[in-house]
Amino acid sequence: MLEADPKDSEWIPEVIHTTAMLAVRDARFGHGPAADTAFLSWMTQLNRDLFGSSRHAAALAFTTPEQCVGRLSDIWSTFRRGSSVVVESSESGAATCVLTHPRALFAPVCIESHRRAVAILLVKAGAVQPNVGLRTEEDGDMARTILSITWT
Repeated sequence: MLEADPKDSEWIPEVIHTTAMLAVRDARFGHGPAADTAFLSWMTQLNRDLFGSSRHAAALAFTTPEQCVGRLSDIWSTFRRGSSVVVESSESGAATCVLTHPRALFAPVCIESHRRAVAILLVKAGAVQPNVGLRTEEDGDMARTILSITWT
């Protein structure tokens, strides 16, 4: 992997991002459940700031939760390389999205950070009480993390 051209492997930037997230967690917050809680609080605020910045205003311009969900694939690809989100179903107040990624790419704390980021986007779009449940299914080298989303 180190000798390959990163352009030949789209998921390498995702590995770098995940590694950086975990390195920050380890260096700043330590290890264990309390460290993960503190890290996730920090990441949640970081994502709120990122999603509220004028730099990303055009990419995150939506006025309803339905619009947000409908654009989730594009939003994901604005910030991520090496994994993808597809909206499998969407209706008023509910959606199912699938994050496809290599099986061992995301640590549980990273998946939780992604779940919270989706909830932040929904609130930004006007959702009340968004709930983003998730489960990961593994199949060989690949995994699908299914996000079951509801809001009022």
